[in-house]
Amino acid sequence: GWHPIGDAAARTVVSDNPLIAAEQTPLGAWLQVFFSLMVIEWLVAYVTKPPAEKPWDLVGWSSVIRDEEYSEWKRSQLAEINNGRLAMFGIIGLIAQDLYTGTYFEEIKNICL
Repeated sequence: GWHPIGDAAARTVVSDNPLIAAEQTPLGAWLQVFFSLMVIEWLVAYVTKPPAEKPWDLVGWSSVIRDEEYSEWKRSQLAEINNGRLAMFGIIGLIAQDLYTGTYFEEIKNICL
């Protein structure tokens, strides 16, 4: 494929296979990703300290959302969490199939062309 930024960062042509491309990613890039995630988690847990009854409220929007709308917000939040969980299971299935057969992503590429 055509990956100019990834090719420049890895100093080689990045593979179209996502598992091989992940192995080709430099350690510095992975460290930046993990450090950024750690900083975000730290800010959420220790700096912003959202209220216990509304843990999603990181920037103080509690006063904007009325209490009668909170139950709808809670339902929407649960739906988003469940969709995220389903997406994670789907991605795990794709990776497992590619690791087992080694051909899943190649087959998808052929179907799309």
